[in-house]
Amino acid sequence: MDKIAIVVPARSNSTRLPNKMLLNETKYPLIIHTLIRAREAMDNSNGVISRVLVATDAIEIAKIAKKYGFKSIMTRHDHHSGTDRLAEVANNITEKYILNLQGDEPEMPINTIISVASAIMNNNDSLVTAAFGITIDQMANPDLVKVVVDSNGYALYFSRAAIPHLRKDRSIDKFKPLGHLGIYAFARRLLIKFSTWPEGNLEYIEALEQLRFLEHGYKIKVVTVDDCTKGIDTIKDYEDFVKRSTLQ
Repeated sequence: MDKIAIVVPARSNSTRLPNKMLLNETKYPLIIHTLIRAREAMDNSNGVISRVLVATDAIEIAKIAKKYGFKSIMTRHDHHSGTDRLAEVANNITEKYILNLQGDEPEMPINTIISVASAIMNNNDSLVTAAFGITIDQMANPDLVKVVVDSNGYALYFSRAAIPHLRKDRSIDKFKPLGHLGIYAFARRLLIKFSTWPEGNLEYIEALEQLRFLEHGYKIKVVTVDDCTKGIDTIKDYEDFVKRSTLQ
């Protein structure tokens, strides 16, 4: 069916913040905040988004999701990335497209989710992601993934380094630096292909799974959005989110 399923990958272990999906200092556990945001996007998508699912390797996460009315698909625990986890899910659902919303992105703007979903539905692209404008100072931050695009809005490269390099005798006036948002919409058939490819060399060096697609010659359409969001990576990130959350 020509619909999109939002799939939220949520693994049990996190190196920097153990058990973060189940952190519960607001009305809901963190994973439920993200699922509620996904459901709000679905409700405002004019039928483009068909359902919301959790892809997890943890029974505890699946149980919490069920408690709040969300369905889960159990996956293996040894996936290297969220995209690998989605590739397993792709073999078990019927929607033509899958939108990947990370479980630690509870504040992803609804408009961004819908923009990415609409872009893959309205074009012949098989992979769409999002980016936002950043400053020169932000380009130096290795925790912020950068992307450069061609004249048609397709990704040329993603990196944790500052790309492109700005020579001292050059002006940035003709270039808009872009930060990458970790949200993707995939054609299901492409995700299935992805699962058959070994980890790419660039993917390994940068620790960015989207580079596996570029290494295999696939184009990635980049939708530029106005709003940016920060995922929950550290306990401070979570504490700041709790202060901002209206679902207390």
